[in-house]
Amino acid sequence: MFVQEEYDQYMLDAYDLTTEHEVVQNEEDGEWQVQEEQELGLKEYDNCLMKFLVGEVAEFDVGIYFEANGRGTILFSEDYVSLLVGKRKDLSEGSDEYNAVSMLVAVSSLINKAVGDAIRGLLLVEVILQHMGWSVQKWNELYKDLPSRQVKVEVPDRTAVVTTRGETEALRPLGIQDAIDGKIKKYKRGRAFCIV
Repeated sequence: MFVQEEYDQYMLDAYDLTTEHEVVQNEEDGEWQVQEEQELGLKEYDNCLMKFLVGEVAEFDVGIYFEANGRGTILFSEDYVSLLVGKRKDLSEGSDEYNAVSMLVAVSSLINKAVGDAIRGLLLVEVILQHMGWSVQKWNELYKDLPSRQVKVEVPDRTAVVTTRGETEALRPLGIQDAIDGKIKKYKRGRAFCIV
C-alpha cells in the first residue's frame, strides 16, 4: 500500500518509473483476504509454503510476500533499484518526485530480503507511520481480525488424510470435506484448513 501510494501520489510513471509489482500472501487469514480483494486488489495464493510465495514475487520489480503468522519481506530487484538511482539523478533535488524516488531507494536499503528480520520490519513500519502521519492506533484500525481457533486432531494414520496442494480442502477420506463445510457454513466468512 505504501509503495503504491508513493507511485500514485507523484505519478512516477510519467518519469518512466512504472513498475511490475506483486503482493502475495498465503490463504490462512480470512479477514485479510476480504481486504485484499475489496480494497487493495491484491493476489492470494493457497499454497502455504514460504518458498512458493518467494518464487511468486521474485520476478517482479517490487515483490511483497507474507504469511498470516507474520513472516515475509519486501524484495526490490537489483535492476529496479539501479533504475531508481539513475532516474533520481535526472530529477530536481527536493522536488516531490525526487523525494518519492529517494524514499523508495531508502526502503530498498532498509528492508532485509531475508525472511525473519523483525527489527528491520519494525523500523520500516515506524518509517511508514511517520511518513503517513499515522498513529499506531490508526494503523491498527486498518485491519479487523476475525475470530480464530486452531485445533490439532490426532489421527491413527496421517497419510489417510489427503489434501489439495494448498491444503485448503481435504480430498480423502471421502466425506471429510463435506463435514468440514457443514460446520463452516454456520459462520460468516468462516474457513477451515486441513493441514497434514
